[in-house]
Amino acid sequence: MKILIVNTFDINGGAARAAYRLHNALIKFGIQSTMLVQKKFSTDSTVIEIKDKNNNSFYNNLILNNYPNKTKTLFSSSIINNKDLIHYINTSDADIVHLHWIVNNFLSTEDLLKIKKPIIWTLHDMWPFTGGCHYTEECEKYKSSCDECIVLNSNQQGDLSSINYELKQKVYKKLSNLTINAVSKWISNCAQESSLLKDKCIYNLPNPLDTNLFKPYTSENIREELNLPLDKKIILFGAMNATSDPRKGYKYLEKALNKLEKDKYTFLVFGNTEESKEKNITFLGNIYDDITLSKIYSCVDVMIVSSIQENLANTILESLSCGTPVVGFKIGGNSDMIDHKENGYLSKPFDTQDLADGIEWILHHPNYDELCKNARKKVLTNFSEEIVVPKYIKLYKKILKEAKSSKNNFKESSDIKLSNLYIKTFNKYIKEEKVKKELYFSKNFNKFFEQINSIDGNILLYGNGTIGRTIQKLIPEKIIDYVDIKDINHHPSTLKNMKYDKILISVLGREKEIEEYLLKELKINKNKIITIEL
Repeated sequence: MKILIVNTFDINGGAARAAYRLHNALIKFGIQSTMLVQKKFSTDSTVIEIKDKNNNSFYNNLILNNYPNKTKTLFSSSIINNKDLIHYINTSDADIVHLHWIVNNFLSTEDLLKIKKPIIWTLHDMWPFTGGCHYTEECEKYKSSCDECIVLNSNQQGDLSSINYELKQKVYKKLSNLTINAVSKWISNCAQESSLLKDKCIYNLPNPLDTNLFKPYTSENIREELNLPLDKKIILFGAMNATSDPRKGYKYLEKALNKLEKDKYTFLVFGNTEESKEKNITFLGNIYDDITLSKIYSCVDVMIVSSIQENLANTILESLSCGTPVVGFKIGGNSDMIDHKENGYLSKPFDTQDLADGIEWILHHPNYDELCKNARKKVLTNFSEEIVVPKYIKLYKKILKEAKSSKNNFKESSDIKLSNLYIKTFNKYIKEEKVKKELYFSKNFNKFFEQINSIDGNILLYGNGTIGRTIQKLIPEKIIDYVDIKDINHHPSTLKNMKYDKILISVLGREKEIEEYLLKELKINKNKIITIEL
């Protein structure tokens, strides 16, 4: 059995690390696994990089510029098609494609229709069943349909979340070869309640962890090695962008720490991009080495995860596996891992006093060693590779069996051109003067790209506004220069001294006026003038 693990990165980020751990665990169990990524950070030869040749992030950022008051929660559209990735997948000898975190324009929503193999998609956040946000900030519109998105801070009907939602809805209805895996009970419930995935087959298999790597080390030795005090209780906090990502809840931790007698404790933070002014906090920066991370977990007395939304946090699993109790809010998938007052403490959501009480409860528990043993046992019996990976293999076999017995040959579905939805949005923003006139669109399907890509020869652009600059980004190899009546250095009067095959008018709404000017004033051959339609 051969598996393709598809994730935007391999070891950079929580979802990436989880996907990469599954990939390695499958190989240990004799499964042929290959990991496909947009950007490779490891030196692992089993990880294949499919590079971004199209500067896809440019297009995602363009449309988000239309929402200047957007919150810090990640929002993705992923509509740029990736021909190279789809070609690799469909020509490979893989039996199953296992998708994980595929945004950052690695795999478009439309691309899902082109995959000709059985697909299993692991939910690392909420993006697969929302209109674009990765976490909903407590919004529940994904249960019906997305619109007037609070993450975009939009009060417009038919906004980007609505467009993305409609796109996913049309694609998902045609995906008969899709199985969903939710790594936590919480996100499984959310997916089942969502209008986009409620009709799909949803399983609940967690991320596996190498418990031989994440294991308890002797605390005293590690503290000496890291130059940490031997006579104080140590409190740990860490995450990707631990102090800068509001979702990680660092502000709640700071408030909780202010309720403690600080002189009695030492505080460590890893994964930080910003630093507090507090003198008794030691910032460790980003830590990429798992052994070092295991040692840090082992030498502290308690780990704090104060996230306001979380799926199945790697930090909780890692800490528990190293025998260190965890305090976190009772949200998301935290209760899958933390058994209240057995291996940690589940605080009332966003109650900083209860968070502080939980920290104190752990640190001064009369049977602290028992909490540590329970922490390790929880992971060994529920999340270790030995427990979890056989369940994945069993699911893969089930999917393959069903695929073989099905009449579905996974033919490419191309009877709908879904990116026309974005053309509507494009027209909408062009007409609205109060909104930045910038947007991006799918390169493979929409009428706009097909028109400009079909033009032969060297192209001179008339107009250097948003549409003109976008055309330059889409077909840079064909554009030799531009003219614009507002640019003295590129004035249309210089056309007589320039060599070109076609003039493409990129100023929408003034095509006739500009064409008349080119014909009568500058004596340009009409056969050289091209206009576009949207």
